[in-house]
Amino acid sequence: MIRIEFLGVRGSVPTPGRQTLAYGGNTSGVLISFGNSPHHLFLDAGTGIVEAGNRLVSRSEAIEGRILITHAHSDHIQGIPFFKPLYQPQHQFSIHMPEQAGQNCEQVLKMLMAPAFFPVSTDAFNAKISYETQQPGTTAYPEGYSVTSLKANHPGNTFMYKIRIGDTDIVYCPDNEFIPDDKAMRSSMFDFFEGCDLVIHDSHESRLSYEKKRGWGHSAWEDIAELAYEAGVNQLYLTHHAPESTDADLDQRQQALSMMTRRPPVALFAREGQTVELNS
Repeated sequence: MIRIEFLGVRGSVPTPGRQTLAYGGNTSGVLISFGNSPHHLFLDAGTGIVEAGNRLVSRSEAIEGRILITHAHSDHIQGIPFFKPLYQPQHQFSIHMPEQAGQNCEQVLKMLMAPAFFPVSTDAFNAKISYETQQPGTTAYPEGYSVTSLKANHPGNTFMYKIRIGDTDIVYCPDNEFIPDDKAMRSSMFDFFEGCDLVIHDSHESRLSYEKKRGWGHSAWEDIAELAYEAGVNQLYLTHHAPESTDADLDQRQQALSMMTRRPPVALFAREGQTVELNS
């Protein structure tokens, strides 16, 4: 059994407050768990990863895991310095990120925790940690899954990930600007999405707001819903909600999404704390 938990679904900046309680204010993060396995797969490390780390260290067993970061914009890495398992020696993690402006994964995280930005450096980490500069293509891991990395359309070097566990395919793509009339992009994304059990994708914009934000690196949710439908996706979860999108705004979008005829069988705006279970 595969368990997917949404740790954070907000984009750009954390947005705590009364108007974001239902969907959540923590920034990007997803946790994939594998039954009773001690191995945990984290997708991104925004502020949503912090509470998950607190839960994990409250248990007595050692934790091992992999953290796949899509890119180094702050809403995808700002939870790293506050992720408690990294500071405890019994745990083991591999942290992955594509090259960022000529800097490898380890260099980027050292900059994140440089003295100008944080009171302790990565030298304070006591867990067994390896840093991997993620490359495009497919890599099989000994824990029983493979990861395919594909470059996303977003400022900087940003990846989207497809995780294959047995016969189950999960796509994670929180920052990506899908341009519907770009035939090459449509073909590439269709192939990446085709037949997937679950897709988690950027929905920062609507078709109306997107017209004023072309080139900013985010998608209109309506376009993603239709592409996922065409590609035969079974479950679609829209994420990376804009800071200004209130619960009421997202409820309205959910109602509009539910009325679309061209949408996957399950199509939802993701909520922090929401869980999905899939058979592998």
